[in-house]
Amino acid sequence: MKKNIISLALIVLGLTACSEKSVKTAPDGFKSGQQVYNKVCGACHGVDLMGNSAVPALMDDRFSPERFSDDQIRNTIINGSQSRVMRPQRGRVSDSEIEEIIKYIRYSQESKNTNQK
Repeated sequence: MKKNIISLALIVLGLTACSEKSVKTAPDGFKSGQQVYNKVCGACHGVDLMGNSAVPALMDDRFSPERFSDDQIRNTIINGSQSRVMRPQRGRVSDSEIEEIIKYIRYSQESKNTNQK
């Protein structure tokens, strides 16, 4: 019985993590990417790209365009990470949705850098 309650609690916790809402509102040209990101990526990488204790924030410098290209993002979404921590998302998102996600990630990174100056 105790195992069932714990399992149920973990399922509920997992489902509520998927429903987190962004704190920031993206401009019109990036809203589609924000919505797809939140649906596909947000549960693990956190809303607004801030990560969590298990996965990195996509706002980290190591994911900047100079260090992690758009092609690398695209490949990671499609095939999963080299470490295999992130599973392939092929079939969950279309090519156009991947492009919107990348556009949103880059917009968010640029916004962060602009706000820090």
